[in-house]
Formats: sequence, C-alpha cells, structure tokens
Amino acid sequence: MRASGSGRRRRRVPGPRNSARDRRARRAARRRAFQSPGGLESAGHDSFRLDGCEIRFFKCDPNRHLGYHKPFVARELLATNPDTSALFYEDPDITFIAPWKFFEEWVSCGVALCADSNFPRVSLNHPWRCKWAELIAAAGLEVTNRLEDYPNSGSFGIRRQDGAFLDRWIDLTEAFERQGGNTRTFLLSERTESITGDQDLMAATMMTYSGPVSFLGQEAMGFNGHYFILSHAIESPKPWNKKFLLQALKGSRPSVASGFFVRNADSPIRTSPSRWEHVRRRIDRSRLRKTRRPHYGTSVTRYLTLIRGVSH
Repeated sequence: MRASGSGRRRRRVPGPRNSARDRRARRAARRRAFQSPGGLESAGHDSFRLDGCEIRFFKCDPNRHLGYHKPFVARELLATNPDTSALFYEDPDITFIAPWKFFEEWVSCGVALCADSNFPRVSLNHPWRCKWAELIAAAGLEVTNRLEDYPNSGSFGIRRQDGAFLDRWIDLTEAFERQGGNTRTFLLSERTESITGDQDLMAATMMTYSGPVSFLGQEAMGFNGHYFILSHAIESPKPWNKKFLLQALKGSRPSVASGFFVRNADSPIRTSPSRWEHVRRRIDRSRLRKTRRPHYGTSVTRYLTLIRGVSH
C-alpha cells in the first residue's frame, strides 16, 4: 500500500486480527487444544476417559528394543489387570478400520495374527525354519506345529487363556539373547539371517504352539489393496514424518495407509491442532492458481482432500 503523493510505503497498522494480543490468544488456544484434547476427561494420573473407554499411559524402558519387548509387556498387562480377558497390540503406524466387535470375535477364535507383506509364506524346509528349530531346542521347547504361515508382528491379539503363546515367545527371546543375539536394534537389511527382528521370533513361536491361532492373510493389513480390517503404513518415511505438501508439488500422491493415518491422527489427541484446515486455507489464499501453471494449486488441494478422505 502506497501513501498518496508519496513514493514511500505506508507502515501497516495492526488490526484486530493482527494485534499482538490477538496472536497471543491464538497461540494459547492452540496450546490448550494440544494439551487438553477435546473429548478426553482426566481419570487420574496418566489416565483418561473417552466414550466409555479408559486410556492409560505408562512408562516402558526396557534394556531391549521395544519391538522385542512386546510379549513381555503383554504378559505384564495381563498379570496386572486380572479383569482383562484379552488384549491387542498395534504398532503406531497401524489404524483400526473394522468395528471393534470384529476384533472381539477375531480374538475369540484364537491368537489373532496377520500375514506379512513381503513373506506371507515361509516353506517348511526354509533355511530360516531350520535355524528357528535349533533355537527352539536351545530354549527347551519342541516343534509341535509344522506350518508355512509367517506373521507380521505389528499386530497381535491374545486371550488370557492363550497366554502360553506369550510365555513361549518370551522363552525364545531370552534364548536368543543368551546365544548373543542382538535385541537392542533391528537388522532388517541382513535378511539372509534367520532372525532380524521380533517377528522371526514370533514365527518360531508359532512352530511351538499347538493352541488355536486365527491367522488372516494380507487382507488383514491392506497389503493386497483391500482395506477393511487394519491399515498398516509400512512405507518410509512414516506418515508423521512425511512432507505431504512437498510430495504433492512433485506430483506424488500419498499411500492409502497414510491417508487412513492422517485422517485419524487429528482427534481425539490432536497432534497438530487445525493443521490440515490451516494448510488448506493458506492454499486457497495463495497465488498458485493465478500463476501460469495453476494446476499446482489444484493438485495440492486434491492431495489434501485425499489425505483427509473428503470427496467433492
């Protein structure tokens, strides 16, 4: 804005929406939205209630990688919560899609497991299984179940009466550690090795467990393109580290799993209050559509629409 009769720019006077007081108020509102997410009610120290459910947070600081520590935590939770009949574990990049009733019915059929994306089947005489059999013997267990199913350890459900599965999983993990196995990090790049992560130990556990197991195929996590039970964002970087706008400008669309994650990451615990609406408003006000290449603005808007699952 130029002053009349002058070549100098006039200093912009802060209006009601741009005053320092208003900016402080908006920042305070954003902090409150982050610290006290809507819908959550405090239920004591590190506990909250939401829609009739109780959410508890507790610190877990083991000497091993948290991935290898899954069966230890699951057994501890069943031991310290005697009224719990079953539990599900999910990696942070997994989103629930099916109604909760389905998961209750699923785990009632046995230990609830899902097929892996890369290796849904590992043959009976695969070199990995031969090594797993040696570890099973070292742990004082026996191979009682010959199968080719290979699970993804990002998700599992277990009833209290099937706790023997957890016990054997723990026995194999401790036997692996006694043999000098590294449980502090994952060695996913060393795939010629028989054990590169916790799901190899889970697969070995299945070889020792003769109880009921409900094993779903690649449809369980959407690995075959069908998303109706769980959505597992196995890509890298993970959805919480992706630069979606930058990818959109480069013409790269998000994965379906990323879309499910972002759509459900906005509440009830809002990781970034009003983030996507704020980005959308900025795009609408930008000059991208007025440039010589207006399709950039359209591309970004459609990209955000896909992320949030909104159809026009």
